[in-house]
Amino acid sequence: MLFYLTNSLIVPEESPEYSKILIAVKYLGIAAYESYHLLLGDSEVIKYYRDAFTHNDMVFPVLNDIYQNEAMSSVPCEITYYIEIVKDNPSEYNRGKTKVQQLSYTHFDCLAKCYSTILLAEDQNDASFYNYILEWYKIENGIKINHKLDHRNGGGGNTARELSILESLSKICIAIIDTDIRYPDSVIKDDSTAHKCQSIHVESPISHLYLLDVHELENLVPLNYIDKKEIGGGKEKAAANKHLNFLRKEADEILPYYDFKKGLKISSIISGAVEMSFAQKCFDCIPESERKAVNIEAYIQNKLDDQIFVGFGTSILPNTLDYLAKNNFSEAPVLLDFQRQHWIGIAQKLLDWGIARNKESFS
Repeated sequence: MLFYLTNSLIVPEESPEYSKILIAVKYLGIAAYESYHLLLGDSEVIKYYRDAFTHNDMVFPVLNDIYQNEAMSSVPCEITYYIEIVKDNPSEYNRGKTKVQQLSYTHFDCLAKCYSTILLAEDQNDASFYNYILEWYKIENGIKINHKLDHRNGGGGNTARELSILESLSKICIAIIDTDIRYPDSVIKDDSTAHKCQSIHVESPISHLYLLDVHELENLVPLNYIDKKEIGGGKEKAAANKHLNFLRKEADEILPYYDFKKGLKISSIISGAVEMSFAQKCFDCIPESERKAVNIEAYIQNKLDDQIFVGFGTSILPNTLDYLAKNNFSEAPVLLDFQRQHWIGIAQKLLDWGIARNKESFS
């Protein structure tokens, strides 16, 4: 996260606020020194507090480096969100496409509130895939910014509880959660992880919940990875690939909501007209020569196989990560339009919340 010190923090040493502002600057300086975050600020306030930390081996080098390199210390154009530290009356405003959220110095009364941003995901595979997306985005756009994110495994159904704990401790965190939606304009179900997180989450300058408009994270795995023999499917791999190829003709209309793990079953679509309409859209992608009925209703009435489209099983994501690691992450993703949109959105959030000082020596 980028924290920006403003000139509003300059107060006389005899002011009752001075010692508390000094504490906040110290902790933010230590966080920057440790490359937990990035610290910048107005030149006047940086110089003012730099001189107060002359004998601090961690804070002084940080503030001195910012001051001495003022021309190179502007807010990076690659980020779209950062926090300004102010003395009082915090608000928010926009600088072009960048949202600036102000926060009072009084928040930073202990070092624990300045630790690295926590990336909360439903499990470790999700967090690793999000990190891969961020690395792809940085390479794709020639971004040299350093980032630091501590992964936290929500444990599936316990993710909402974990988010609640992090927020109660005033931890800097971003949670990225899929929504389990199964068709366009679907309502997030009450028993989903996304809904549970929404119910307890309190949006704040240091805590953000980012929901993905896809069924599961597997929907964002590039198809050129899923096509590999190493990526899920087992003995049903050939059938799963064949059925997925049918659906590619309507990829951006179907694949955000398709269950890549389980495929499409009759038992999952008979609960309503909207589900039936989506199933019909999938069914229409099957070549006429291979259809077992004229439409989805006839298929159901004839009590044909429950499994209309075969899925790839539960190992898509871990197998994808293993495949990428074994191949040194050398194969570029080929993204569908909806996947690219989500990848960019995820990467931008992680860049905003994870930006950190480069670990090079101070000048």
